[in-house]
Amino acid sequence: MRYLKFVFLLLPVFFVACKEELAPPPAISVISPAKNTSANVGDTLKLRVLATSEIKIKYVKIVLLNKNYMQECPVQMYYPESTKFDLSGEYVISNEYLETGSYFLYFEVANDDAVSKAYVPLNLTETNKTTKVVFVFCNNKNANYVNIYKIDSSFSVNLFRNLAGDFSNGAVNSRNKIVYSAGRFKGNLFFLDAEHNEILKQINVPTNLPFPYFEIIYFNNKRFIVGYSDSRIEGYFGDGTLKFSYLFKDYRLYKVCYDGVYLTCVMKHFTGQSTFIYVVYEDFGTVKGNFFINYDVVNLFSIEENKNILFCNNGNQPEIRVLDIYNMIITKIKDLPLGKIFCVEQISSSSFVFSHSDGIFLYNFENNSVAELIAADTASHIAFDNVNKFLFLSNAKTLKVVSFPALGIVNTFEMPDTIKDIKILYNK
Repeated sequence: MRYLKFVFLLLPVFFVACKEELAPPPAISVISPAKNTSANVGDTLKLRVLATSEIKIKYVKIVLLNKNYMQECPVQMYYPESTKFDLSGEYVISNEYLETGSYFLYFEVANDDAVSKAYVPLNLTETNKTTKVVFVFCNNKNANYVNIYKIDSSFSVNLFRNLAGDFSNGAVNSRNKIVYSAGRFKGNLFFLDAEHNEILKQINVPTNLPFPYFEIIYFNNKRFIVGYSDSRIEGYFGDGTLKFSYLFKDYRLYKVCYDGVYLTCVMKHFTGQSTFIYVVYEDFGTVKGNFFINYDVVNLFSIEENKNILFCNNGNQPEIRVLDIYNMIITKIKDLPLGKIFCVEQISSSSFVFSHSDGIFLYNFENNSVAELIAADTASHIAFDNVNKFLFLSNAKTLKVVSFPALGIVNTFEMPDTIKDIKILYNK
């Protein structure tokens, strides 16, 4: 028994003696950029970094993070394989879509045993938003083709793309530089490279359909939405990767608004006898609530957190309603002059321009007011260039460019075919 005790007493000493010693974390010193450096998006930062380690440095990692510590620009990696690292280099703030605000340039140095980290605060200023091109979608029904024209900053008009088939509507994605064009009975859905005029993706219409295949396409908040006549609603990331596909049996998507959390969907029954508004959690496809409505929604927009504004025709009485998503209540807030609303365009967070039977009007949500802009003129489509402050108004084949708010005629175009949609592509 005496010997046994002696053996057990020796065991802890034995284990301690055999324990491997780990090297300490590397030492890192960031000389440049300095803390709270101010820079513009697109700038190249000068780097000067010193790192030492008792054992070989395995890697050095440098990346731009936002205030939530999420990656915003590509990672730069170095593999010194030595105990000292002296970097004099550059880091490009290459993400042109970054907004003005606070960021971190993150440094990580590792050896085989430990990691050291350093965060250098930066103040970045976003790039100015610029208008790249205006896309005008024209449809010749008799010849069964779609011509997409582009108008540049000097008001030169050029054919961008000719597509076979009919036309439903168009959309643009400024961040990923994509133009979308969808048909109905015979036209396919195209994802087009806005800069190189290449077909990135194509969804074909099945042959001999008795009804339109594509009901609507829509882009907002980095999400591209497609409504199909077979009750499907599909959502794509900006790069064209499918995110979700939901089925709403017996109903087709007519209008949609996506605020980043909810899809507010105006759905019509196959028979056309009933219309509902569904509020859907975009991430899960579950319905938060729905309403039966007996009026036509011309368009709807997100105005405040959990609120949408609806421009409606109730017979010959146009009206404006607000949907409170949180409380699931729709409230009528304004009757407009008798007639019809034809189209609506949002020009600021609280202002909208709409075409009415009697002319072109401006609505302001903040004071719930309506003002006539252009009397005795109508438009089938409106687009607003919020950089140059131009309104693009189309009527049949005529496209007018009007300054806002001065309302002077800047230019007029006679397009070869009927204008069916207008979309504006920005640099971001």
